[in-house]
Amino acid sequence: MRKITQSIPLMLMMLVFIGGSAQARGTKTAWRKLHKVNTTEDIAKLEPGDKVTMTCKKCDAVSMAEISSKEEAENMAKEGATYDCPSCKNVAKVSYMGPPSKKHRVVKFVDEHGEECMTMNVVHDAESSDE
Repeated sequence: MRKITQSIPLMLMMLVFIGGSAQARGTKTAWRKLHKVNTTEDIAKLEPGDKVTMTCKKCDAVSMAEISSKEEAENMAKEGATYDCPSCKNVAKVSYMGPPSKKHRVVKFVDEHGEECMTMNVVHDAESSDE
């Protein structure tokens, strides 16, 4: 009798695990592709209706916004613009790297020490063939 009572918790755990994994296999998830905004060319490609995320590297908070106009997209990554993390209150400033004469400049979101502390990503549907 003692063996049976000792094995009941183990059997219950197995049922929960098996039932949970069967349920997980049956669910559908809408995965999205993210493309990191690295350059001024990436910013120029943003169109109205595109969705972008800002991810804080310090606390992993993610904010999402939809681009409403070309001007808004350009202003989002204008050199010197700042972003506040809604969670940890970290402040990131947009900084460009590379020669100002070239169109292809690297865009970084840096803290007061000049270290990259946020990333911007463009959200694409999983079915999209875009990168």
